[in-house]
Amino acid sequence: MMKINKSTLTGLSIAAVGLMTSASLSAQTIAQYTFASDLSATSSDANVTANAFTVGAGISGADAGRSGSSASLFARASVTDSSNVISSTTAINANDYFSFTVDVNGGFEMDLTSLQFDLGYTRNGSFEDKQFRTYLLSDIDGFTSGALIGFDTVDVTVNGGSLQYPNGTATISLAGAQFQDVTGSTEFRLYIADNTGSSDYIHRIDNVTLNGAVVVVPEPSTYALMGGLLALGSVMMRRRRG
Repeated sequence: MMKINKSTLTGLSIAAVGLMTSASLSAQTIAQYTFASDLSATSSDANVTANAFTVGAGISGADAGRSGSSASLFARASVTDSSNVISSTTAINANDYFSFTVDVNGGFEMDLTSLQFDLGYTRNGSFEDKQFRTYLLSDIDGFTSGALIGFDTVDVTVNGGSLQYPNGTATISLAGAQFQDVTGSTEFRLYIADNTGSSDYIHRIDNVTLNGAVVVVPEPSTYALMGGLLALGSVMMRRRRG
């Protein structure tokens, strides 16, 4: 009878684990948008297509889009929902959003970790005690308020200077199960809301970064081989202990 020593068993386990992880990280950054020259992706993983940002119908026009002066996304508060209510439902119903779509190449899948973006505002005049908020939703959950992934809020400070951008970096987790093993096309939307209603308040969003990994989808035969190696290792270990 063939003898299986400890090192052989360890080797079998390592081989199985190696197969499971052989589709290694191809990039920590899947897609990034800096808006340096246009709305297209500045960089993206080789195995995805990161499409250019678009502007939702609720804020489309001359008062929203890419700012050439600050190289960021902008939207004046005068074009967001006229009710001036900060809520995801209000923003969704008004179609007040910026959007981008990532298409995964055939034979690959995305395992997402987070979406990061810089946000803040600029203003003119004597205003304070106002807020800007950005919500993240995706078509994976149908762009509904009940499927909100996360949000970040910027408080407008007291008088003392118009430039308050960037105010900080928001990091919204995409660690949920629905954001793993993602294939095909996925759309993300950054909905915006505020309680100002004034053209002198301007939302600013920049450096949008989708983080995670793009990995090769294992073939069914790979799963079978993984299972066989693990099963063999388990049987041999029991025999050795017996």
